[in-house]
Amino acid sequence: MASVAEAVSAALDHHRAGRLEQAETLYGRILRAAPGHADASHLLGLLLAETGRAADGLVRVDAALAANPAVAAYHLSRARILQALGQEQESVRSLIAAVSLHPGDAEAALMLAPLLRGLAEQLFDAGRPAEAAPLYRRVLALAPADLTAAFDFALCAAQTGRLPDAARAARMAGRLNPAIQRAALLEAECWSVQGLPADAADAARRAVLAGPLDPPARMMRAVSLQQAGAVERASLAYRALLALDPISPAGWGNLCVAAQMLGLPGDAVLSGSRAAVLLPDDAGLRTNLSAALLSAERPRDAAAAARHGLALDPAAADLLLNLGSALDTRHACDAARPALDRALRLRPRDPAILAQLGRVCEAVGDVPAAGALLRRALAATPGDAETLAALGRTALAGKDARGAERIARRVRRLHPDLPAGLLLSGAVAEVLGREDEALAAYDRVILCTPGLGTAFTRRSLLLLRRAFGTTPLRQGRRPAAERVMVGRLGQDGRFGNQLLQYGTLRACADRLGLELEVPDWIGRALYGLDDPLPQMPLPVLLEEEFDHAAALGGRSDACAGRDVVGYFCGDTTPLCSHRALFRSLFTPVGAVAERMDAALARLRGDGRTVVAIHLRRGDFGGDRFWIAPEAWYLDWLAALWPTLDRPVLFLATDAPELASRFSAYAPVRADDLADPLPGVEFLLDHWILSRADALAASNSSFSITAAMLNAGARIFVRPDRRLRRLVPFDPWSGPVLWE
Repeated sequence: MASVAEAVSAALDHHRAGRLEQAETLYGRILRAAPGHADASHLLGLLLAETGRAADGLVRVDAALAANPAVAAYHLSRARILQALGQEQESVRSLIAAVSLHPGDAEAALMLAPLLRGLAEQLFDAGRPAEAAPLYRRVLALAPADLTAAFDFALCAAQTGRLPDAARAARMAGRLNPAIQRAALLEAECWSVQGLPADAADAARRAVLAGPLDPPARMMRAVSLQQAGAVERASLAYRALLALDPISPAGWGNLCVAAQMLGLPGDAVLSGSRAAVLLPDDAGLRTNLSAALLSAERPRDAAAAARHGLALDPAAADLLLNLGSALDTRHACDAARPALDRALRLRPRDPAILAQLGRVCEAVGDVPAAGALLRRALAATPGDAETLAALGRTALAGKDARGAERIARRVRRLHPDLPAGLLLSGAVAEVLGREDEALAAYDRVILCTPGLGTAFTRRSLLLLRRAFGTTPLRQGRRPAAERVMVGRLGQDGRFGNQLLQYGTLRACADRLGLELEVPDWIGRALYGLDDPLPQMPLPVLLEEEFDHAAALGGRSDACAGRDVVGYFCGDTTPLCSHRALFRSLFTPVGAVAERMDAALARLRGDGRTVVAIHLRRGDFGGDRFWIAPEAWYLDWLAALWPTLDRPVLFLATDAPELASRFSAYAPVRADDLADPLPGVEFLLDHWILSRADALAASNSSFSITAAMLNAGARIFVRPDRRLRRLVPFDPWSGPVLWE
């Protein structure tokens, strides 16, 4: 008689050969003889399922599992039968058991993955991503190349806050099919939220490759690059976006910020303005625009943009800060302080607001408040050299020169060439009697920031005192209503600007019967001007708010009791009727006059007609301060020279190498006539320009004021950028600077 094993083998042979009746009969006999035989039960269950009796087959497979639950094949067979019966969830459990018992079972994995994915999709569609996510994870473990599962798992993980898992799954989906742009975008968003902008930028790059004409992908890439610190690449990415979507307010607004970071204020203003036009009711875009205008040194426009934004969002601290900064830049500190006070109430620990408010308090003379605010700002940002320099100024104002000196040293360590730090070092050295050290600091400022008037003035005063001694100073005595002040004389602009500021306000004061008050400036030593020093501060009156033509005509006393701030480089026509006063004010006195007259006499000894040319180069160029080429002057000379009686050419320039261009005319320079006057080495140039018979100016207040002082010249010309040549002009009728 055959053994049970032999009987099972014989039945299986019938089964495989398709002799199903014989196989079924033999399986039945075996089970009657050995009711718990697992293999026979399993094989009979498969046969029953194959012949349309799935329910009966399931009973037999369950019996096999009851006898031996550790056989993966039994679980797999049960799963197949359950699928045939439409019981997918039960089938999944059996498949999971089969895979657990035999992880390498490819058939089980192949069957299980779509079932699990189907269940996961049902849960996801039902709004249950937390339950769907583990199923998707199991699908991917079984079928790593399942694109749908990878992307859906990324969505589930993102929705449940598991951003690292979401990013990795989205990247997996993108690798499986790089054309699926949504996967790359999702990955980029996940990295971005986690504060990993470099990874976000890389993912966004792949999104752009998948959809190069898709603006959202380009926006994500640009933003990520900007956040990662790759600002130049971000700027290019924004421009690529805007080429596709030129009316994107966010694109223009972000490009505005990027341009500021790159030190391109003109581009920043242009981009910020376009953004604001496209979305005029967005306060955030007004914040960007006002900041850009500040960077572009357009504080008036910056204040207007900030006010527009505040009308949209009165509680926007950044807009209040920008408004306060703009007003401070325009020296309207009394108006700046309330805006900054409000900003500080909104953000009490913001170091930028604390520092700006501290500087405003310093400017209005509230030294204790300034010091306290600046210290609070530095507690948060100890490496802020500008704020540290402001604290040093408050220490000096409080008579603590040694404390200011310690702060100045720290500023220089942080930022050796910071103008505010160098000016602080110079001021401290002056107070401590170390003049050579002060001069070195001021010379460094002039080298690094040549347009800064304060260093120019302090250096000039120190050297003039060495050469000619101190000039007596007096205090004013008149009440505020009878005073007008130019408190920033010597700080805003240099020589030409200072003559315009002083001359305009002195003419206004004389016309209105007011007393002019000015700080110590070089006009005292050079021209014997002895106006009193400022008394108590007066409210600021900005040039653009001051009708100086009406004041010069005696029709308005709006400047009475005010500290007037401005450059006065506009139309000189209102001053024309005061030209005699203007010229008399700026006539050198004493030893200075003797030197100037001797040099002029020496020059006139070389010829009868003095032709003077001013070429401004070294610290000039750009915007309103454009440079005219020497060729224009040479063309003018070539036509003029033959018509003159014994002409001699005087060349006033800060670029002596240009003399070779004019060698045909044997030019004379100031150094050929006299030794430079210490502190005002430029003065002889200005003096000769103001006494020449023919004057070719540059687009500079230096030579235009010389032309205004020149009562004897027959010819005045200046460069015209539109016509590209020198043209005649009247120095008393038209703007000082031509665009």
